Amino acid sequence: MKRIIIVLGATGGHIFPGISIADTLKKTNKEVDILFVNTSNLNIGLSELKLNHKLVKIDSLGFKGKSIMLKAKSLFTLIKSIIQSNQILDEFKADAIIGTGGFVFLPVCLSGYLRGIKTFVIEGNSVPGLANKIIASFCKNIFISFEESKKYFPRKKCITTGYPTRDFGITTSKKKRYDLLILGGSQGSKSLNSKMLFAVENILEKISGNLTKSNDTFSIIHQTGIADQKRVENSYANLKKKHAFLEFQTFEFITNLEDFYPSTRVLVSRAGASTISESLRFPLFSILIPIKDSTNNHQHLNAVELSNKKLAEIHLESQESSVLCNKIINFLYNDEISSVYLKSKQKILKDKNSAEQICEKILEML
Repeated sequence: MKRIIIVLGATGGHIFPGISIADTLKKTNKEVDILFVNTSNLNIGLSELKLNHKLVKIDSLGFKGKSIMLKAKSLFTLIKSIIQSNQILDEFKADAIIGTGGFVFLPVCLSGYLRGIKTFVIEGNSVPGLANKIIASFCKNIFISFEESKKYFPRKKCITTGYPTRDFGITTSKKKRYDLLILGGSQGSKSLNSKMLFAVENILEKISGNLTKSNDTFSIIHQTGIADQKRVENSYANLKKKHAFLEFQTFEFITNLEDFYPSTRVLVSRAGASTISESLRFPLFSILIPIKDSTNNHQHLNAVELSNKKLAEIHLESQESSVLCNKIINFLYNDEISSVYLKSKQKILKDKNSAEQICEKILEML
C-alpha cells in the first residue's frame, strides 16, 4: 500500500485541489493511504468540507510581506513546524508528499526531502509563491496550469496539466438557470461586493423594459464572505422592491458549488487558481476581477493569460462599475460577443480532468 501525505494550505484555493487529488487517488488506486496535513492558522473552516481522510495540523506562519517582527516569528515557527513534520513522518511513513503551496507546505517538504521522500508540487497560479519556489529546487515534479509559471521553475520538472478541481461533472443542468454567480474568494471581498451591487443596479435598470413575460426573472447567486452578507442581502432586498423580477440568494460561503456552476450563465469572480480552473469546466462566461495587491500580482497575471486566450474577460478594480455592467450585459444578451468565448471554451471542456492526469503521473513514479 502506498502512503501519501497531501498538504492542504490555508485558503480554498489550496484546500479544494488537495481534496480533489485525494479523491482521485482513491478512485485510481484503492491501495492508497492518505493523510492530510494543514496549518492550525486557517482562513476557511474545514468542518463543513467533506474530508474523507485523517487530518493533522502543524504550526505555520507566512513570511513574505510581513513586518520584521513577524518574519522573525515566522522563522521560529518554521523550526517548530519542521519538528512537528518529522514527528508526523515518523508515524505515517509516507512514500510521497503532495502540496499546492502555502508556507505550511515548506516544513513538510524539507523534512520529507531529508528522508528521501518524493515530493510533488501543484502550482495553480501564473506566478508561484515563495514556498513553491523554494521547494521546486528539490521536488520531483511540478504540475502547472499557466505557461508563465515555467519562468520561475526548472523547466525539466514542469508538466502542464491544469489545476485539479472538485468533481462537479460538466453536463449542462436542466434545472433553474442563474444569470449571475458572484464569488469573492473563500474569504469574501467587500470591494467586489460593492462593485457588483452597483453593477447589478445598472443592469436591472437597463433590462427592466425588456422583461415582458410575467415569469421572466433575473437570478443572482452571491457568495459574500462572513462579514458582508447582511449588508449585501439588504441591498438586494431594496433592489427587489423596485424590480420585482429580481431573484437572489446570498451565502457566506458556498460549499456546494456543484449546484450552481452547471446552471450559471455568467460568473464574476476573483482570479484565484482554483476558481479559474473550476469555471473552465463549465459552459459559462467568466469575468475576472483580480485582487489589486495579490502576492506577486499573480491574480492579475492569471486573468491576463485567460483573457488573451478568450477564455475570460478581465475587469480591473480601478475600472468603473458601469464598464463591468456592460461586460455582463454583453455576455448575457450579445450573441456575437459571447459566441467567441464559448468557442474557445469548447476546447477546454473536452480535455481530460487535471486531477486524473496528475494522479496517474504520480502513481507511475512511486
